[in-house]
Amino acid sequence: MTAGQQQTSFLQVVAGQHAGQKLYITDALVIGSDNQSEVVIDDPAIQPQHLRVISEEARVVVENLTKSGEVWVNGAQVTRHMLSSGDEIRIGRQRFVVKIPSLRPDSVLRDMPAKQQNNRLWLVWIGVAIAAAAASTYFFLL
Repeated sequence: MTAGQQQTSFLQVVAGQHAGQKLYITDALVIGSDNQSEVVIDDPAIQPQHLRVISEEARVVVENLTKSGEVWVNGAQVTRHMLSSGDEIRIGRQRFVVKIPSLRPDSVLRDMPAKQQNNRLWLVWIGVAIAAAAASTYFFLL
């Protein structure tokens, strides 16, 4: 897995033809039974171009590309839906779990080089020292 893939949203295939695979979403990913689709699924319930998953900035959206085919997210039928990490998409007998990488501060700090982490810790300690000095000065003046 490349560094770019670690930060890319993907669909984990949990049931169906491609079970166990990760389908990375760079810009848009079309799933259907047609060879024109990026992911081809041989399932009679799947239309030629059944759905599209789009990565828009920090959001991931699923769109139903058919008039008669069904797209389900967490048990509800949708035509367009903004996804969250952990959502389950179902079309026919195929099931996918959405994985969107986290940009929480702890993951940013964990991926930061050691020198930058040390610099950040020094800034925290300097802030604590300034706050302590200000508090002691305040109590001294009372």
